[in-house]
Amino acid sequence: MGELVTCMEALDAQYDLFISTEVLIYAGSLEALFESLKNHASDKALFAFSTKHLEGQVYLL
Repeated sequence: MGELVTCMEALDAQYDLFISTEVLIYAGSLEALFESLKNHASDKALFAFSTKHLEGQVYLL
């Protein structure tokens, strides 16, 4: 996840839409990613993402 956050922090722009598919399940801690998203989001930005359900495991967000 560090590489993604590093790349996002190098950008100097605001965005209206973020899309993340098949990424978050592998990311571990998401605090740095969400902070970076917040820093680069326009006022009405959307964050679309996908998740997976792993049998026997429950994740609460």
